Amino acid sequence: MQEDDVEVVLEDQKRINKFGRLTAKSHVLEGELKEIKEECENLDDALAEVSLLDEESVRYRIGGVFVSVTREDAEERTEKALEGARERRDTLESELNSIRDELRELKVTLYQKFGDNINLEE
Repeated sequence: MQEDDVEVVLEDQKRINKFGRLTAKSHVLEGELKEIKEECENLDDALAEVSLLDEESVRYRIGGVFVSVTREDAEERTEKALEGARERRDTLESELNSIRDELRELKVTLYQKFGDNINLEE
């Protein structure tokens, strides 16, 4: 064995595999988080627009259909949707932060053992 050869035991392989799975999951969550942030912005903009309207009746999209609802009902529905989107955003951010912490710990452990023999950078 050369000096820089390091034996990979089962536990090391499990850590490497876990690192790969968590990295893939973090990419998925980042994509979802980006989408939900855009949704929050859109709902916030929609709420501002609805509150500026003078009409009592507003066309509100439910699924793929527009229905006429009162301005107050549209505001209430939009606020509820915004609240749900914000809760989902907070959950995703929390989950992503947890995964990032775990990835940092795995990186430290794996780099301590394998040094330059392993590449964990994206």
